[in-house]
Amino acid sequence: MNNTTCIDNCTIGIISGNTTKLSGSITTHSIIIVCIEMLIMFIICAGNTLTFTAIWKTPRLQTVPNQYIMSLACADLLVGLILPYQVALHFPGVQEIFDKNKYLCLGRHCAFYVSLGQTIQTITAIAIDRAVCIGSPLKYKTTASMKRTRILIFITWITAILFGTIPLHSNNYKVETGCYLFKTVPFYFHVYLQPIVFVAFCSVNVICYSYIFYISRQHIKNRNKQLAIVDAKLHNNNMKLVKMFLTVFGVFFICMTPGFTSVILGQIVGLPNGIVDICLLPALLNSGMNFFIYAVANMTFRQAFAGMICCGSRRTQNSCYRSSNLKSISTVKKKVEPQVSVKPEEDPIESENVKDVILT
Repeated sequence: MNNTTCIDNCTIGIISGNTTKLSGSITTHSIIIVCIEMLIMFIICAGNTLTFTAIWKTPRLQTVPNQYIMSLACADLLVGLILPYQVALHFPGVQEIFDKNKYLCLGRHCAFYVSLGQTIQTITAIAIDRAVCIGSPLKYKTTASMKRTRILIFITWITAILFGTIPLHSNNYKVETGCYLFKTVPFYFHVYLQPIVFVAFCSVNVICYSYIFYISRQHIKNRNKQLAIVDAKLHNNNMKLVKMFLTVFGVFFICMTPGFTSVILGQIVGLPNGIVDICLLPALLNSGMNFFIYAVANMTFRQAFAGMICCGSRRTQNSCYRSSNLKSISTVKKKVEPQVSVKPEEDPIESENVKDVILT
């Protein structure tokens, strides 16, 4: 087998679709790859479904920034829904079906490009939203709304679809060459269009977050002079949210940069067999990482996830939320207890009635 370049033949094919054509039974190597892809698919689908459902069913999470998180979860979920097609390619005869069907071949690549385009647009929209919120809070209160945010998200999905489906209209597909990434998708799309878009949107993110931390430093310097206690707490809460979104962008940049670099080099000069697919693996894993970031960085998300995972029925879910509320009430009581004098002649029956009222 020729192992010179990934353009001629690739064996892993996690995203690029360059899998080896099998004439007989499935190999042990393919079985291992199928198991890995199935695990990744489960993590992506489960994590993003939980994220979407948590925002949809939790009133405290139904905010303007979290509308972007819902959009981001849908874009990542699209990657998980593509993976069954990739898993099927490892079975004998399936690759030939994709090689002979033009739109089945290109549709799989375009779906990934749509997800990628929507992800980077949503992450950039979050950065701009947080920059306006921190830099001009009064203007943000008057301009930001759920309706406008949803309209903006709808526009980003339209542009992502238009961008991602470019190879569907402009391609080099031939039945003789098969459904190989570098032979079907145009040269200009990989080498010029995608890198320019990636660098441009990442630059906007860097500018926005640099501006946010600059404003934050100014707030810290002038806190004792100008900011009230309530404004300081609000600013701190906003900065916690900013740090969470900055983590999302940082993970996205780290995971996507090797993939973009390897695709460009593979398209221009060619890379050793399987290198492109290995570099694209972090890009695939990135679609399942945001769920863990939300769970670690945000307590409200963490409580919502715990309520959906640990509580099956609606009745037990309500009891879980009730128990979490009781825990918060107990923590408040512990803080207030040293300041309150307890009467020694307190009736225990009356105290039990008070507990029953709290439970109801």
